Amino acid sequence: MANILITDNEKDVRDVMSKMLCQMRYKTVAAANGFEALRFFEETHFDLVITDLDMPVMDGWILAGRIKQKSPNMPILMVTGDRSTVKTIAVKHAHVDSIIYKPFKIESLKQTVEKLVNRNKE
Repeated sequence: MANILITDNEKDVRDVMSKMLCQMRYKTVAAANGFEALRFFEETHFDLVITDLDMPVMDGWILAGRIKQKSPNMPILMVTGDRSTVKTIAVKHAHVDSIIYKPFKIESLKQTVEKLVNRNKE
């Protein structure tokens, strides 16, 4: 069973994503900000990191970069409600493997998570 780190400053979003992923038979750990996520990442093995883009304290850009410095092959999924072209292009060139826009469909999350979790198993 894959272990997934979810980072979002909105508790409702963390709870919904965690519940959806648990129903898909994944284990989840939820963090309220980037600093908390980094601490969890250093303490536990994860197969995937899901992070919100816009968060106070430490945003998803910085979190993704720091995780990739520690573990370059760690798949990172960015979740954001900001559909601006500039941010989308920047995400594709950053330390992010995939992006999903809020609000997202459960099937979209499921397919993306399965693809990223299984990527390192091939």
